Amino acid sequence: MNDAERNVARQLDKLRVEWIYEPTTFILETREDGNCAVGFTPDFYLPKLDLYLEVTEARQANTTRKSRKARLAREIHGITVLVFYRRDVEAFVEARARRAKQILLCAADAARASSF
Repeated sequence: MNDAERNVARQLDKLRVEWIYEPTTFILETREDGNCAVGFTPDFYLPKLDLYLEVTEARQANTTRKSRKARLAREIHGITVLVFYRRDVEAFVEARARRAKQILLCAADAARASSF
């Protein structure tokens, strides 16, 4: 777990949001032999929100690969996945509890809306 993930985990704990770290790898592409060629393992699963959360410290402009994998996971597996970019992580971690919960819930709603 990197520093950004640890900070998000601490904030989730403060908010009493249940989370599981990297519980599932979603297969996005397979080789001819059936083995995984490309997989995606979101950083967190929030069971009560039925939401996967991918945390990235890279600048948003440099996150094309993660964003593509999140989009493919949504399309192929029908999951709701939210990518928290650096600025999202900073806002979430630095926010007081009420605002942090609003950030998380609004982002989750937006991720769900983009899944349709």
